[in-house]
Amino acid sequence: MENGKRKVNILLVDDNPSNLLALETILQAPDRNLVRASSGEEALRFLLDEDAAVILLDVHMPSISGLETAALIRGRERTRGVPIIFLTAYDSAGDSHVSQGYGLGAVDYIIKPIEPEALKSKVAVFVELYRKTEQIKRQADLLREQNIEIENANLQRLSRLIELGQRLAAERDPERMLKKFCDEAREILGARLATVGILEDDGVTLRHFFTSGF
Repeated sequence: MENGKRKVNILLVDDNPSNLLALETILQAPDRNLVRASSGEEALRFLLDEDAAVILLDVHMPSISGLETAALIRGRERTRGVPIIFLTAYDSAGDSHVSQGYGLGAVDYIIKPIEPEALKSKVAVFVELYRKTEQIKRQADLLREQNIEIENANLQRLSRLIELGQRLAAERDPERMLKKFCDEAREILGARLATVGILEDDGVTLRHFFTSGF
């Protein structure tokens, strides 16, 4: 995809192929992957390993109804938060079905025949929300990786400082100790150049001066 955008999955669940075709015609876009499922079982199989920005789910289907499918989707930790829009015929949108659907976490009900612009608008909101959520997740993962790298680098520096302290403690000659400290400190800090100076009691005159990397 352009601008590094991956296609977003939109799951369309309806046992009527004509209805699925109509949904695809309304919702098709270059940045979307419209996934057909002709039954609740097929939808659940897809959601085992794949994500979806939103699910358009027909209420009345054989074998497993849309409401039963929604209950199973909500029962899985992985898919609990996926938005579901129920699709139902005008004469089937009874209060009990509507209440049950919202109780199962439905974000909306759309009555057939579908008004294309209204459907486009509703789905676009969830696609954009999904993209924003995924972006935040990627940024959080990147920040976590960066923090791990920083922690590892700090642990390595600490280990080298402890080792340096032990080596300096064993050194009896002050000049060799300072020279060693200058060289090791430059490497530990990743600096190109390093200098170490020791002043006399007057605070001006150099007693010792060492360089590393020059």
